[in-house]
Amino acid sequence: MADQIPDLTPLRYKVSISGLATDAFDRFALGIADWWPRHHKVGQSAIADLKIVPRVGGTIGEIGEDGVETVWGLLTAFDRPARLAFRWTCDRFWRDSEVDISFVQVTPSTVRVRLEHGNLKAIAAHIADLHASFGSPTGWPDILRTFAATAR
Repeated sequence: MADQIPDLTPLRYKVSISGLATDAFDRFALGIADWWPRHHKVGQSAIADLKIVPRVGGTIGEIGEDGVETVWGLLTAFDRPARLAFRWTCDRFWRDSEVDISFVQVTPSTVRVRLEHGNLKAIAAHIADLHASFGSPTGWPDILRTFAATAR
């Protein structure tokens, strides 16, 4: 039996929220500790804090209640208010995949937040794990729902 070709289509999600792109970007990136669902973590202990170092080459990650900082990835874009992107550097499953979040002002009072988890060729051997985790309703959709609920 031939090997199945993995589905390397990027995971894509979007949510619309009221407000301005600048405010949405700031809330997402600079206020991540205020809204990120604490059950979405990589480190061993519960999350005490989250942070983004706001520049290309900066980091995104969590600080556990045990004091251990777990860097999720390195920022490849920090273009306020339009775009934030990072490449996963931790975790054997997601390493080198990329997350790209854009903030588009679609009306004077509505922002569309688009998230794409791509470069899946880099993690083809673990694609089923990615779909089971981030692609499930409790993955990126849950994270974006939480963001939207707190952004209102």
